[in-house]
Amino acid sequence: YMAGGFVQDYKVNNILEGTRCLGYFDFKKNINITIDKQIVTAIPSIYKISLDNDLEFILLASSSLLKLIDYQELMNYIM
Repeated sequence: YMAGGFVQDYKVNNILEGTRCLGYFDFKKNINITIDKQIVTAIPSIYKISLDNDLEFILLASSSLLKLIDYQELMNYIM
């Protein structure tokens, strides 16, 4: 990567959780590269998917939640 960062144990540089990245300026201050090439960026990844009548819900969860409960436990709780 241009900025020299890495992800380990779901953390940026094994320090920063993904959900905390938006305001963390220490990983966004390399003046030699553009903002979209920094270790952390606030530029979102946007995906477009087709929905149909079989879809019951969409679940958005942070990695912190998923460290406490696995997907099946989460689905059992919701359903």
